[in-house]
Amino acid sequence: MRIILHVLVILVFFMFGCKKRLSETDIERNLTVAMTRFLNSPPRVDTSKVKFTVVDVTFFDNKSSYECEFKIHLVSPGKDTTGIMAASISKDFERILRKN
Repeated sequence: MRIILHVLVILVFFMFGCKKRLSETDIERNLTVAMTRFLNSPPRVDTSKVKFTVVDVTFFDNKSSYECEFKIHLVSPGKDTTGIMAASISKDFERILRKN
């Protein structure tokens, strides 16, 4: 009985103790979604007039965050432009700190 309990504990440990490693494509997609959500959120911008779209992302996998550079397309009444934004995004894709 004791051996079965030990095996069960070890199996549970391995099932919940291992984190899935994200592929580079998954990371890019998650960074793009996080930055799009950040830029188009209502407290920062009137989404009925201004719309940000992330065109491309370049990132460096730092120890505690992703250091990113985004190519952003901005559309507003009478304006249509593309620019670059830099940001640091946490590993859980929740905290975003714009750099410029």
